[in-house]
Amino acid sequence: MPSPIVEIYAPLMVGAFLTSVLYGVAVMQMYIYYQTSQRDPRWMKLFILYLLLAETTNTILDIGIVFEPLILRYGSEIPTIRSPLLLRADGVMTVLISTPVQLFMAWRIGIIAQSKIPPLVIAAFSFTAMAGGIWTTVSVSLKPDYHQFVEFRAAPTTWLVSSAVTDIVVSCFLVYSLSKKRNVFSDDIITRLIRYNVQTGTITALAALADAIVFITDDASTVFFSWDLCIAKLYSLSLLSSLNARSSAKALKAYEPNPLFNTSEETSASLHFRAPPLMTITPNNDIYELRSVPSPHSKRDLEAAEIYVEQEVFSRRDSEVRPPSEL
Repeated sequence: MPSPIVEIYAPLMVGAFLTSVLYGVAVMQMYIYYQTSQRDPRWMKLFILYLLLAETTNTILDIGIVFEPLILRYGSEIPTIRSPLLLRADGVMTVLISTPVQLFMAWRIGIIAQSKIPPLVIAAFSFTAMAGGIWTTVSVSLKPDYHQFVEFRAAPTTWLVSSAVTDIVVSCFLVYSLSKKRNVFSDDIITRLIRYNVQTGTITALAALADAIVFITDDASTVFFSWDLCIAKLYSLSLLSSLNARSSAKALKAYEPNPLFNTSEETSASLHFRAPPLMTITPNNDIYELRSVPSPHSKRDLEAAEIYVEQEVFSRRDSEVRPPSEL
């Protein structure tokens, strides 16, 4: 039979290891973001910087959660009685990451759906989860002994359940809002976006839901910490992978305003119409002619179209026997 120290801190050790690995992945995603998203507004770049600082702090705290009882207090009975000092910050640090990410997605869904109802619903659940996370930190600080944890079950239950509900609501609103855009954008783009966001959002939602279920049904165990410590990283990775997906979408060579990740407010506000091609390339003997098509596109759309045209010319040049002489 494993010793109490193993039963308590083995899940915490697994969680600290996984969160360290995911931190490396998150840093790589942030590097890719700054390399490929030069045209994003400054506030969005600062938001990603905030996530970097918050995730760095969260990772240090998670490592400290296992460092204190297993290293500093090695051989003592205190770790089996009292929770680590840095465990008290787990709730508040997690919601300081999850809530901004959820509110960001609520903002984007509001633009897609052209409605204030989805963002308000998501924000209500998200702020409830934030209040539960802060409440949990306060409760653990006041009652740090393990046997006292049963005395404040309402705080972590509010946090974990509200967070899981928020993630599920975000996924549902996202799928519904994108599905209504099938008459605006091609079915292929909408299907790709739905599949991609369901995959990334479902992982976070399932992790939060499993965290809540295991905590409620088995409050005497620390098993849920195996993925509880990683949840903050999952939120950041879900957002970053979605933002970075914009650059890979260019490879489709089918320029249309992206209904989910376009950061141009002028373009986002015009999602109700299907944009005609900005420019067409037509072969005239051996010379490719660039023809402009008048349309109410923003300056950013025109710049993106120029990139598309350049890529298309190079693609056609490689496939033709006689290359285009000039644009």
